[in-house]
Amino acid sequence: MPTSPDRDAVLREGRSCLSASPENRRILVISGARGIGKSTVANTIAGEATALGFRVVDLPCLAGLLDEGLLGDLVADDATPTLLVIDDLHLLPAGSRDRLARAVKAAVRTPHVRCIATTVDTVPPPLWREFAFHRVRPLPDDAVRDLLNGTETAVAQRQSIIELSQGNPLVATELARAAPIWHRDPSVGGAMLDRAHLTDTLADIGAFEVAGLDEESRRQILGDALRHIVSREHGGDSVAAHPHGDTVAQLWILASSTAEERIAVHLESAVDTRLTPDERLVHRALAARAPDARLVAALDERAHDLASQHRYRRAVALLCRAVALESDRGRARALEVRAASMA
Repeated sequence: MPTSPDRDAVLREGRSCLSASPENRRILVISGARGIGKSTVANTIAGEATALGFRVVDLPCLAGLLDEGLLGDLVADDATPTLLVIDDLHLLPAGSRDRLARAVKAAVRTPHVRCIATTVDTVPPPLWREFAFHRVRPLPDDAVRDLLNGTETAVAQRQSIIELSQGNPLVATELARAAPIWHRDPSVGGAMLDRAHLTDTLADIGAFEVAGLDEESRRQILGDALRHIVSREHGGDSVAAHPHGDTVAQLWILASSTAEERIAVHLESAVDTRLTPDERLVHRALAARAPDARLVAALDERAHDLASQHRYRRAVALLCRAVALESDRGRARALEVRAASMA
């Protein structure tokens, strides 16, 4: 399991939940975006519970289905320690969530019963009187980079995956799975991403998430997502970069958009004074429709400045942009080597 402070905090809370102390909360709710790793954390806690002798009862809510027959028999007849694991609670219809909540509330009155539930940020947890609530947050860039070690990805692809995934481990690993079929650098302007880069898993989740959005909302999310990707990678804290909360939905909209739609956003952003100079430079590069020696020189010069300040991650990102805009293969290869030496 990837490590981060918030994941460590959830594990500590899970271990407290499993302990025999009557002071500890018996219900743990783990919230976070889709693909962020909630189920991985819950499964880790369930594994520890099994090692401690707990009977683990899984109540999956996939496809919005719940085995209603289990609700009346959540507790074993004997005093066997029991952990109820409810994965994807948000997929249940409101009525089923309420029935499950009542059944869990009754079950945890028994001293040897505990419960862990996972849900998304946009669906509030049931109104249990007392429960521990923890949110699993996006991974830092270094943790995503570690996830990509050993995958069939080039330096430029890894850089793009880190940008696109926004710390979401499912998105990062699924994009890496698809990386061998990428025929060109996915970080180049209008060719940033297309549907061929998405695995079936990402495509299915994304289509489900955006099904209810109108065209204006999709356009807004596209603009926010592109600006946020650039802002996050190039160190900005721009007021113009406020992403839609679901990374998979953003990704699906990015992949479904046309090159012209993306280039239009980049052209607008390249002259947006709310963005930093580095962000505007990157948007200029992403809007380029053909090799551009002047842009390559500007990117190369700025990368050199950043490297001299030991800001290697940002320097690598700029060099990857420059590679995509360099028409001479020899010079492009030299830029790639420099980027690889700092990555």
